[in-house]
Amino acid sequence: MYSKKGREQQTTEIRSNSNESKDISENVDQISAGGVVYRQCDDNKVRVALIRDQNTHNWILPKGRIEDGESLEDTSIREVKEETGLKSIKLVDKIGKTNYWFRTKSKDKFTKEVHFFLYEDETDEGEIHVEADHFDQGQWFTKEEAIKKIGFIAQRKILHKAFKIIEDGTS
Repeated sequence: MYSKKGREQQTTEIRSNSNESKDISENVDQISAGGVVYRQCDDNKVRVALIRDQNTHNWILPKGRIEDGESLEDTSIREVKEETGLKSIKLVDKIGKTNYWFRTKSKDKFTKEVHFFLYEDETDEGEIHVEADHFDQGQWFTKEEAIKKIGFIAQRKILHKAFKIIEDGTS
């Protein structure tokens, strides 16, 4: 997918008559969904799950493509569970979306839109077991650690929004 960190560029076009939702942008080659999973730990710190791409070694949020017949929310929960191995997660809220583009190996411009949802780990016992074909690590990080580790600016913004929702809900 991405070959270099920092290749993301924001797009701003908005679709007015989408079948899925008015939140989906025009001129997008691929729509995906993913999530931020958090847990309240025994040390009273909130931690979020990040996974590391085995090719780029960038820490990222779990996400993936919509399959036929799926809603954004269905895709998000499926992808989060598949990529992290976490099974007991509860939907909290929709966080927002990112739009970016990158160049494919054939130098074509490819635009992607990813919708992110916030989930709470219900068991606080689940370890992250990443999909071995795509990822080499999964780990829980505090807010400060996650913000530093996340590989892409757009996902860093999603993390900031997620922590705002978490902090507003737990205060």
